[in-house]
Amino acid sequence: LEGLYRSIMTNLVEKNVEERDFYISPELFENEIRRGEFKLPEGYTLVPQLFLYKVVKGNEYVPAPDPELHIRSSRQSNKYLNYIYNVLPTMLANRAVYELQFNKMDRAKLYIQKIASKFPGYQIPAKLREFL
Repeated sequence: LEGLYRSIMTNLVEKNVEERDFYISPELFENEIRRGEFKLPEGYTLVPQLFLYKVVKGNEYVPAPDPELHIRSSRQSNKYLNYIYNVLPTMLANRAVYELQFNKMDRAKLYIQKIASKFPGYQIPAKLREFL
């Protein structure tokens, strides 16, 4: 059953990525791709793009829109809100790292500054703090 699941997931990407944009959630990345339970087809990579990972063919730079976030705070606290407040800055940090890999310092700084302004409690990774 596990093998069939992996085959279905890989085929979903392989058969559709050329016709339309294909995105992977952070949960799928963290839980199944990192553990090796799901692998992208050969030659495809993941690019952090705002709140999801975009599946792309090759290793060329893929631009992303500016991180225009309008977040309303809530007095509530529950596991869903906590998850969102952890995932959003993490994805922005992942995008900043991606930008740095392609020497896009200004773009990386944009993402890092967005994290600092919108998520003041988030611990920005040490390698990104120098851009604040």
